[in-house]
Amino acid sequence: MPLFLFHLRTPDGLDRDDLGVEFESLEAAYLDVCVTIQEMAADYVRQGVNPLPFAFVIADAAEAELMEVPFAERLRDGRAPVRPEPRPEVPDLVGDLQRGRQLVAAMRAEVVAMTVGVAEGREAARRAWALLRACR
Repeated sequence: MPLFLFHLRTPDGLDRDDLGVEFESLEAAYLDVCVTIQEMAADYVRQGVNPLPFAFVIADAAEAELMEVPFAERLRDGRAPVRPEPRPEVPDLVGDLQRGRQLVAAMRAEVVAMTVGVAEGREAARRAWALLRACR
């Protein structure tokens, strides 16, 4: 299962999560954050702290930010959490780059082979013209 980090953005800055929690998907992590926001907001209100400027930043194990879930978004509308929009597929840029380099190398080899073939054809044509001139 993938590991998700839950950094807490506050008016004072970003409180980083160094441990993280494993979830089956980003959707499951998001739904858990929605419940956590409700619980934390209640604690903040009891302490006299306004939780509306807070937000969770969900990141993957490589620290790439996947989504931000503002407390205000979850507290003001009062609706139950819903599934987030599906995340678009991230292209395999490294694989594409490697395939591109292989194709360029293959094309260069083909250009060399064609250049050699053209040179051999020109030499054969030159010899044929020489023979035709000698026969006249």
